[in-house]
Parts: sequence; C-alpha cells; structure tokens
Amino acid sequence: MNLSIVIITYNEEYNLERTLKALSMLREDDFESEIIIIDSGSDDNTEVIARKFTDKFYFNKWNGFAEQRNFGLDKSSAEWVLFLDADEVITEKLASEVKRVCLEDKYSIAYKVQLKSFYLGKLMKYTWQPDIKLRLVHKSCKPIWKGDFVHEKLRFENNEVIIGRDTLTGYLIHYSYKNLHHQIHKMVKYAKLSAEDSFRKEKKFKLSKLLINPISSFIKFYIIKRGFLDGIQGFIASIIISIYTFMKYAFLKELYLKKNYGRNKNKSK
Repeated sequence: MNLSIVIITYNEEYNLERTLKALSMLREDDFESEIIIIDSGSDDNTEVIARKFTDKFYFNKWNGFAEQRNFGLDKSSAEWVLFLDADEVITEKLASEVKRVCLEDKYSIAYKVQLKSFYLGKLMKYTWQPDIKLRLVHKSCKPIWKGDFVHEKLRFENNEVIIGRDTLTGYLIHYSYKNLHHQIHKMVKYAKLSAEDSFRKEKKFKLSKLLINPISSFIKFYIIKRGFLDGIQGFIASIIISIYTFMKYAFLKELYLKKNYGRNKNKSK
C-alpha cells in the first residue's frame, strides 16, 4: 500500500462524490491507495456514496476534528497518509506530486498542501490566500493531531509541532460553500464553536475586540490580501468574514451573560 487517504464526513452528500471521483488519480495500476472515511453520524446519503468507492467506512462519535483525524490515522495501513476534508478536490498536478513523494521520497516526513477556494462560481486567487496546510505525513514520525473542537495541528508524539519543509506546487480545490445561505449557516456554527472554546478556556470578553477586530478582518482580507482583485466575490467574502469575527465575540459575551445570570439567580433564592 503506497498511500492512505483519510477523509472526515458529516452529511456530505453534496460534496463527497466529487471528491472521491478525483481520487481515482491515486488508484492507478502503478500506485496503490486506500480511502478511509470517518463519519460522525450522517443522516443523509453520505454512507451510500462513500461505499461506492471504499469499504473502509467507519463511525466515530464527534469530539472535534483532531480526534476524527486520529481515528482515521489509526485505521490507515500505508506509511504515507494524506488528510482531506470532504469538500476538497485533488488536482491532477497535486496527485502526480503525491505519487512521486510516496514512491520516491525516502528522506522527508511531511509536506504542506495549498488550498484554493471555489466561491460563488469563481476560483479565488487572493481573498483566502495563502491557504497552506500540512496534510501529507509519513507515519515514521509518529504523528498525532492535537487541538480543540475547531482548530487542530499535526504534532509529533512528543507534542512538538511537525513542520513540513516543502509545499507541493499542485493544489486542492476547496468547495467550502454551496451558496451564501450555506456559508452563513456554517459561519454561525463555527462562530459558536469558537466562542464555546474560548469560554471553556476562560478567555475574557473584551469590548474592544468586538468593535475593532471585525473591521480589522475586513481590511486584512479585502485590502492587505488584495481580495478586491477577486471582484465582487472578494468583497462579499470579506464582508462575511468580518461578520463571522463579530459573531464569535458576540457569542462569547452571550455565554458570560448567561453564566452571570445563572449565578445571580441562585443568589436571589
């Protein structure tokens, strides 16, 4: 086995088939790969679609991205492991590079991969760029994913962060959102998760962050990262990113207000 491909899913019937079809480039005569899907309880056609392409479909109760990826890592049988999300599609150039690494590279332990977002009918070149993530790793370095519900990083067994020295020149196409409604729904979900994580870590709410950080986010993505060169899509994306930033601080404030209300209510009894 040359490569294990680990994908985590939850209700991904819209994206999954497109992702799995593209992976046929990594299942050719001269290259053997396995697809491992870790699902957290989909109630749509995700499993039906997945089983058209692999029999390695597993359920694991959701406890964050890191735990799902580690569950998939434990199920993998190849020395090289490529981690994907269900809405990421491998390009021909990247597939060729991954095969070369798995067959020929005897010295590196990890590689970074570029992601380019397909947004409102357009492949974005600036707004979310650079978007580079460590996704291809050799199991000899004993990798493990560490992180909370929202953010995760590949680390060595001793908890040291794994640093991929090289970035592959091919890229993944990231189909993040079906439409604006889906984006806003997803934005609210992740803003809540981010706020809950900050609340668990007892990070204090600051009014200055609620007021200033959304504006800073818009400036960062639209001006500094030159999102304006992506046209109207860049403008819309930058506005929504700034709203997401506002929402995560607003949700954090809400959690503290609920906590204080509960405390005062108990005192009054």
